[in-house]
Amino acid sequence: MPKVSKEYVKEKKMRILESALTVCKMKPLYDITMRDIIKASGMSQGGIYRYYSDLDEILVDVINQANANADYKHVIDEIMDTSDSPKTSIIQLFTFLGEYIKENLSTVGKFQFELTILFANNPARQEKILSNITENESGQYLMHNISNAIHKGISTGYFQPTISIEDLSIFMVTSIDGIVRDVLLQKCYGVLPIDQMQFDEIQLMNTLCKSVLLLLGSKEGGQSFESRNKKISSPYLCYIMVIMGRLSHFNTAKPFKIWQCDFDNIIYSRWCDACIL
Repeated sequence: MPKVSKEYVKEKKMRILESALTVCKMKPLYDITMRDIIKASGMSQGGIYRYYSDLDEILVDVINQANANADYKHVIDEIMDTSDSPKTSIIQLFTFLGEYIKENLSTVGKFQFELTILFANNPARQEKILSNITENESGQYLMHNISNAIHKGISTGYFQPTISIEDLSIFMVTSIDGIVRDVLLQKCYGVLPIDQMQFDEIQLMNTLCKSVLLLLGSKEGGQSFESRNKKISSPYLCYIMVIMGRLSHFNTAKPFKIWQCDFDNIIYSRWCDACIL
């Protein structure tokens, strides 16, 4: 291969990655072939292999690029710096999470879900891919800040929890996992309709947030949050109950660790399963 500039190589690799991303949005990761990417890019097979030795190298770069674009720690910092109460912090963090899921569902969310299936069926590819993926710690950072807001509210008497913090943290994390999974299955794969309900990730996160505040015994101006806010949408509240029932039957035959949360010195690790429940 003739010597070329770094800019030229970068441009060519970017073209390949853009084509690969287009393919990834149309096909599951575990069904993609090098031929798909060659066809989408309009480049020759030899042209692709000048820059990438195999399909997994391309997938790693696509995933790393998506993770880099999905880093939102600065948004969390801004929310925490401008919030005037623990309750406001929690509401704004859940609101942002719903908006983030809506925006990134077809990339980061879809990739993570399909990786579990790819690894379950191709264990040999798991180590190669995972060892080269740059971890995005924004999710852990968000949950850490929700935890901080909860502890701050409890220490100041703003919150009076009705359940243990450990149980509350598990409820939040498993509920978020269930919402992401079901919205993903419905919007990306057209499955899991519940009485023809169209899932709205922002509304679901809003309902979950209200549930968390109720469990925290949130108070404002002498009135409990429960007495001030009775407008939790019935369909979405029922949905939260449904996913909690499903999540009690996790099948983790071929799991891999996505992220960890530290709640009250208890490390709670979330694992994604490789099966559609």
